Amino acid sequence: MLVFSLESSQSESRPQKKVPYPVWEGSLLPVQIEPLNKQKKRVFLDDGTILHLYNGEIRRFQLSVDTVLEGTAYTELMQCLCKRARSRALHLLQAADRPTTEILEKLRQGGYPEAVAEDALAYLDYYGYTDDTRYIQNYIESHQKTQSRAQIRQTLCRKGLDSAQIDALLPEEHDAERELLMRLTEKYCRGRDLSDEKEYRRLVARLMRRGFGYVAIKDAIGCFAENIAEIEEL
Repeated sequence: MLVFSLESSQSESRPQKKVPYPVWEGSLLPVQIEPLNKQKKRVFLDDGTILHLYNGEIRRFQLSVDTVLEGTAYTELMQCLCKRARSRALHLLQAADRPTTEILEKLRQGGYPEAVAEDALAYLDYYGYTDDTRYIQNYIESHQKTQSRAQIRQTLCRKGLDSAQIDALLPEEHDAERELLMRLTEKYCRGRDLSDEKEYRRLVARLMRRGFGYVAIKDAIGCFAENIAEIEEL
């Protein structure tokens, strides 16, 4: 099992210093504030942005509907969100290695503005905590014995990773995939009458749903049938 470590992923040549927060300039205007849970509220802004703020933060910055927050108060609030987003991103990585697309989506779901979420990703990237190439390689290595090539590719694409990058790192064919196909073929074929056309089609469909190609499945079933015939002749 592959274990992700924040310490081991950090570049040794990376200077050990704090990454400063961006200098935020601008303003925000709440148009609606509603409870999210006991600790937080959902704050709707006039530009369509939705923030998830703690009750203490709302009191600290005196946020209220139709009251503009600007100047130093605005800067401090955005830096507060940046600090929280960075901590949240680190927590997500401590639980499991993740691609940048997944971290970004988690931060969006957590009510962080896009610019704040992007700052958190830049922070992780600065220290070498995120690396999509590494993530893809690790995923392939840890799943190639239990998933077909097509399944691995589909899962990584669903995570929002670049398909060209996935294809470049994913072998066209490997021994582990062939071994997996043979194991599944043997498992699914046991006790079945392969001369029955319906049973045969059902078996092929089941293996195709696992991401294997028809030709490879046909060869695997043929190999299994030959082995069974040889055993019966003994």
